[in-house]
Parts: sequence; structure tokens; C-alpha cells
Amino acid sequence: ANPRVLEHYREMVSNLIRLVPDLRYLVFWTSDSGSGLPFAKSLYFGPNGSYIARSKKLEQMAAEFSGSMLTAGRKLNPEFDVLMEISWEYTRDERERITKALPNDVSLSHSLMGGAGILGGTDPENSREVYDFDRKVGKKFWSEFVVSLFWDIEPVFGICFPTLLQRKFASLDALDVKQFFTLGGICSPPQCPYMVNHEVYLELVRGNAIPNMHEFLTGKARLWCDGNERAAEMLVKAWLSGERALESWPILNWYHRGPAATQGRWITRPLVPDFSLLTGQEKRAFSRSVFTLEADVARINLAFEGGIRMYDEEEFERAAKSYDDAMLPQLELTVSVLDQAIEQSALPALIDQRDRYKGLLLLQRTLRNSMAAQAAINRWLLGQGNREQKRAILKQAIEAEITNTSDWISLLKSSTTNFFHLAQGEETPFIYKTPIEDLELRLEVMKRHCGDAPGPDLVELSWKNDESTAYD
Repeated sequence: ANPRVLEHYREMVSNLIRLVPDLRYLVFWTSDSGSGLPFAKSLYFGPNGSYIARSKKLEQMAAEFSGSMLTAGRKLNPEFDVLMEISWEYTRDERERITKALPNDVSLSHSLMGGAGILGGTDPENSREVYDFDRKVGKKFWSEFVVSLFWDIEPVFGICFPTLLQRKFASLDALDVKQFFTLGGICSPPQCPYMVNHEVYLELVRGNAIPNMHEFLTGKARLWCDGNERAAEMLVKAWLSGERALESWPILNWYHRGPAATQGRWITRPLVPDFSLLTGQEKRAFSRSVFTLEADVARINLAFEGGIRMYDEEEFERAAKSYDDAMLPQLELTVSVLDQAIEQSALPALIDQRDRYKGLLLLQRTLRNSMAAQAAINRWLLGQGNREQKRAILKQAIEAEITNTSDWISLLKSSTTNFFHLAQGEETPFIYKTPIEDLELRLEVMKRHCGDAPGPDLVELSWKNDESTAYD
């Protein structure tokens, strides 16, 4: 809104194009992490802004901001374009007002909506209204879809789901979208030499149809299994079984399907009745690179993040049951198929895929056990239900995770597959420096504290789950 701010961005774009003269386009995204266009309804702290912003309409500020960058860029590169990314951040009324107000040469980019988690972008009807409105008012637009998840299935990577990827490309065709971006899901070939998603992506992005996916997958599997027909058949069976597991993933919200376990370091966080009782030494592997701030209640209770009640107890319990009924058995079946194939022919492709699916299985068990434990802790503290029963559920979840942590350590020690993000240098919440040592500490701490009383009792437990977006 402030003219000085607009001048700052004009200068920034000019400097950028001087560094990269053939820069073709710039996509900007607003209204997340507490920033965005002033007085938009979905800002983290509610509609707010400066006195200058109050004197302008939301759509006017969007038009001035995008137009300033476009004008500055085209003075140096006439081919330069500016795109405004609009997905979940605005209400329908805000989105339509902004779309109509943007300068003619400012284009739009929209995420494919529909479907949660790995299924995101597979239902074109959820996005049709947005693209139809762009066409109605004469706006140029691009689409954007996530090849897997924004964060893949961190820290495990290289998981295949070829027919789901094909469905996302089919959504583009159904919406008659010709220009698009893809995010995530493209892994380094040396680390993921048998990533069949890469092969599917290469065909579809070139506009080549895959009329018979099973036949296509069998051809790739046969090549990677050195012509061994039985091994190839088992590999394709595992890919399709793994997809069914991903389709049954009990997604609770955007945080669960993406960064929750990674930013929150759930894998190295000791699962104990009362996290607040742990010493700095006992939780050092967790706290070393956890994303949340030290004062964030999320560090001691997994139902929170950033001061927001992300999940309620019923959601955690529902997810744990769904894990038990569908996703975990399906992943166990997938690993079993590959184990059987390896017994007959210990081919590198089979071992690679088995280790990745086993890593995914262990990750989802960690999520399941963490949710079941936290729900039981919270119910016990809130006096909801039979306390002895809640203690029994908590004990069962912690014991299951003790076993699962041992399995994590065993897999990481024995596997030669690059299935787990490791740091050579700087560690981040997404990349682990010393996972085996960290998990060994976690195992020791969980065994030591498994008999503690549930806690801590927090006033925040009375908060309602208010995690939502303008699309809800």
C-alpha cells in the first residue's frame, strides 16, 4: 500500500533482471506465515494493516503491487511476466475482486484443488469454478500441482505412486489447462534410480498418453529387474499396493499431510507421558533442530503448533484407528510382497523399493503411535473417559513406539538405500545429521520414562481446534 514499499519492489525486480537478463517470469504468493495483503480476511491475526492500507481496497493494493513489479521488469526485459499465485488464501469474493482488478498483463497461478495429501489435485471439479472465472474475465492463467506433497513424505523420499500422478495430469486435461508448474516429488536419480514416477512424469509432461499404465509399469519393472518376469510382476504389485496405502492415508489437515512430523521432529522426539519432565540432555536430539520456538506449547503437546490448536483428541483417535484399519496393514502387505520377491531374486531394484516402503511404514507407525498417545494424555488430563483405560492406551502406544524405534535403528543401520534425508553439512528440521544416535537416545529415554504420570496440565487444552482456511 505504501508508495515507498512499491518503489522498493520495483528496485528489487530491476536488480534481479540485471543479474538474470532473460528471466521469464516471477510468481508471487501472499497471505501465509502472518504476511500478505493488508486486511485480507485470512491473515493469521485477522484483517489488519496500516493507515495507508485502510484507505485502499484489497484489490487495488494487489493491482498496484503486481503492476509495479511488471512495469519495472519490462523496462529491462519486454518478455518478463508477473504471476499472482492464488489458492486457498482468499475468500471467493476476495479472489474474484482481485482477479478483475489485476492489470491485463499480470497473469494468475492456481493450485489444483480437491483431494487431501497425496491425492491433492486429482479431482478437477474442485478447481473448475476458479479457472472458469478467469476465462470469463479474460485473464491468462497457469495451474500448479504437487507431484507428491509440498514436503514429499519427509524424511522418507522416493516413494512411487504412478497412477495417482497420472490422475493429476488428467485433471489438467479436464480443465483444459495448457500452462502449469509442478512442485515436489522429483528426486535425484542417483539417489532414486528406480523411481517410476520419474518415467511417468517424463511421458506425461511431453504430452504422451499412457493408455495402459499396467503395461507401462511392467515394461519399466522388467528393465530394472534384468528381464526377470516374476520379479517384475512382484515389483508392479508392490507399486500398486503402496498406492492403495497412500490413498487410505487418514489426512487430518494440511499440517499433518506435510510438515507436521518433520518440523516437529516427531521421529526423534521421545514419546513419553509427560514431555515437560525431560531434561535438556534427554531431549537434545529433538530440540537441536526442531522448527517450533522454545516457548511454543507444541514442543510439549503434539496437538498444537505455533500457538494454534491443530488437532483435537477425537481427530487423533480417529486417525489412529484408520491407520490400524487401512494404511498400516496395506503398507505391511507392500513390504511383504517385496520381501517375498527378494527371497527369490535379491535384485537391487527390489531391495531399493522394499527399503523405501519399509521406511514409509515406520514413519506412519510413528505418527499413529504419537497421535494415540497424545490423545490419551489429553483425555486423562481433561478428565474425559475412564482414566485407567486412557493410561492403558498410552502405555500400549509408547510400547509400540519403543518397538518401532528399534526397527528404525535396525533399518538405518542395515540399509544401503538412500531413502532417508541425511545431512552432510548443516542440519535442518527436514534433514537429519545423526539419526541413528538420535533414535538410540530416544529409545533410552522412552524406556526410562514410560511409567511417568501424564502431563503437563495446560490451560491451552481447553482451546478448540481453530485450524481452518478461507476455503473451509
